[in-house]
Amino acid sequence: LTGTNFTKDTAVTVKRGNTAVSIDTANVSASSDGKTLILPTKNIITAGEYTVTVGDKTVNFTGETNKITTIDV
Repeated sequence: LTGTNFTKDTAVTVKRGNTAVSIDTANVSASSDGKTLILPTKNIITAGEYTVTVGDKTVNFTGETNKITTIDV
């Protein structure tokens, strides 16, 4: 994710439809400037529509099989 003020402990929710995607919280990392958050998931991201919620901001993205996506929040 790209945005502002990210820390390793930033609360993030990822969903495909109404189903939550599990985040590997032990391996989340944030850049030292707080602009990038790497969010490994335990579920495989497949083709479909997803939402990512960080605080009061929610963004939608279309997942593609075997493709890493950068999402601006």
